Order: sequence, then structure tokens, then C-alpha cells
Amino acid sequence: MYDKDIIAKAEYEKYDYECRFTKHALQSYVRQQKSTWENQKRDLEERLKSLNGAVAKIKAESVNYVVLAPISGTIENFSGVQIGSFINASQPIATLSAADYLIVENNVSPKDIGLIQKSQKVKFQLDAFNYNQWGLLEGKVIDIDHNITIQGEQAFFKVRCALDSKELQVKSGYKTNVSKGMTLTTRYTIARRSLFDLLFDKVDDWLNPKQITT
Repeated sequence: MYDKDIIAKAEYEKYDYECRFTKHALQSYVRQQKSTWENQKRDLEERLKSLNGAVAKIKAESVNYVVLAPISGTIENFSGVQIGSFINASQPIATLSAADYLIVENNVSPKDIGLIQKSQKVKFQLDAFNYNQWGLLEGKVIDIDHNITIQGEQAFFKVRCALDSKELQVKSGYKTNVSKGMTLTTRYTIARRSLFDLLFDKVDDWLNPKQITT
């Protein structure tokens, strides 16, 4: 329109200035907005990186939040720990009673503990079964406490034994299995003596009565 002399030069320059000013303002706004978006993107990336690190740390530490038992069984003597409670090192939480096998725990007096050794052969006489009919179970010593246990006026060492079999059988062929909670008497094989040794001991006791202690 300016080329065709439809509008005046002053009016043309006015509109031309406004157009260039608007373009410049738009370009400035675009640059400013891009810079703002880039800063926001960089902040979000740093925050995402930090959150990913926190998630990875929680996942790594989550292994310590779960206690896995090496064997399957039944939980007994639960201490009543609640969700969110703090647990100290070596704090007893519960007792796991193994389902696959039974462990016999015996109390041995300090004067006899020196005769007990690991892998020592033992025999078990169950109180619930007449051993003349059902016989004895066999096993071996698997663990001996190094520290003495004191309960009231009694002092003893705990000795744990493994059963070779949980099955008892009478001569008629009827079978039954022993279960947790049963009481028994453990017979430890200390030494093997011949009948001659036993007879000699008795004769020696008769000839030397002062050696006999009660």
C-alpha cells in the first residue's frame, strides 16, 4: 500500500516499527521461555536422579528389613514385636521349631560335661513309650554349649542331639513317630567294657572297699 501511495510514509514507518518491535519482543519471549524450560528440565532431571538414587538405596536396604530362616518350621515364643518397632542386635524375636527334623536338647551337669563330645553316639529312652516294648532311638551329639546355664539353684550345660530316626516299632510291626515336646532320657555311650572288666571292677570293689564312694 505504501508502494502504491495509498498510505503515507509516516504511517508506514509507524506500522513497520510496531511490527519489528513485536517480532523482537516475540523472539525475546521465546528465548526467555526456552531458557526457563531448560532450567526447569535440568532441575527435574536432577530431582529424578536423586529420587532414583533414593529408590535404589531403599531397595538395597530392604534386604535387611526381612529375616529369612534357613529352614521351614513353626514359630514359637514370639516376643510380640510390633510393626515400626526398633530391634536391637541379638534381641530374641521368636523361636523356630524345625518341621523337617527333631533336635533333642539335654541338660548335663558340669561334673559330667567333660565326658560329652560332638558326634558321640547316644540312645534315647522315650518316657511315653515302654522301652522294653518299643526299644530305644539312636542318634549323636551335634552341639554342646560353651557357656553354663543357671536356672534357680541348678547349673547345667545344654547338649543338643540329632535323631537317626523318629520311628519306633513294636515286635508286632506297629509303628509310631515321636513328636515335638516329648520328654526322654538320653544314654551317652562313654566307653565300652567287657563282661570281664565289669566283674573285675566288682571284685576290686570288694577287696578295696575304701575306694567306694557314695
